[in-house]
Amino acid sequence: MKRSFFDFDGNSIEDVESYVDDFIRNASDDVEVYVGTDSQVHSDFTRYVTVVVMHNDRLGGAHVVYHKNDEHRNEKDIFNRLWQEVVATIEVANNLRLDSKATDIRTHFDINPSEEYESHVTYKAARGFARNAGFPFQTKPDSWAASCAADRLN
Repeated sequence: MKRSFFDFDGNSIEDVESYVDDFIRNASDDVEVYVGTDSQVHSDFTRYVTVVVMHNDRLGGAHVVYHKNDEHRNEKDIFNRLWQEVVATIEVANNLRLDSKATDIRTHFDINPSEEYESHVTYKAARGFARNAGFPFQTKPDSWAASCAADRLN
């Protein structure tokens, strides 16, 4: 499934894989690519925001592009909502791995591994999915692409 992404200026990016390739080529240094998704429940829909963050120290930080998707249902079930975040993240990361030159792709999940937090219900499933898909992953508090970048755009 192809998703339309946007940069911070609101410019549409129809082919995020080519966009990432161009960024990597222009950076001329190692670029780390992070993918993460956050969701926000509204009164009659749930908004999912997936970000692709291209990080390069020489260029002074990170470049972020994003995709927003509104599901027209109020997803109150925490497992289902967080699982949709995981699936969106892995799907975009996998498309980048298959269709771009990005070799260092990491996934970030807005999930807490500690049982004392509600988001823990998805932790084992997300960990297994990421590992089986072959992606390094991070969760809270280290999953800044999901818990900060995507959350800020939501």
